[in-house]
Amino acid sequence: MIFILAAHILRRALCRIAVLVWGLTVMGAAAGEPPAPVERYIRYGLTVQNTTDQVVPVAELWVCAPLQSTFHQYLRSLNVSHPHDVQIDALGNHLLKFVFSNIPPYAVRLVMLDATLSLGSSGGSANARSRRLAGPRTLAGVR
Repeated sequence: MIFILAAHILRRALCRIAVLVWGLTVMGAAAGEPPAPVERYIRYGLTVQNTTDQVVPVAELWVCAPLQSTFHQYLRSLNVSHPHDVQIDALGNHLLKFVFSNIPPYAVRLVMLDATLSLGSSGGSANARSRRLAGPRTLAGVR
């Protein structure tokens, strides 16, 4: 009877120690360094089409670019296939304005945007992020 009671107490104590060690291990992993940023590539393909039998003298296409910098992402580069103007709205969004002139009847214009984003819990290191936010507000890497 004493052996059964002692074995029961020992088993409960070992179980509590195992749970405590597991809990400390999980807490230690959560308190460590954030994971390294992950790079993602995004490609937009937009089509401007003249569906009439007349020449379209001027057509405009407005596109929102990915945000320059947020808590979870940083725009590393943006490559665009056509000439464009960049405008910033009141909320800080970068708007790309494409102007096409004299589009022939039934013609198609294809616009490609390739973006490279750095994703992570901080979008990069704190010093790099503060330098980016303190700098001028232009769209980085637009070619």
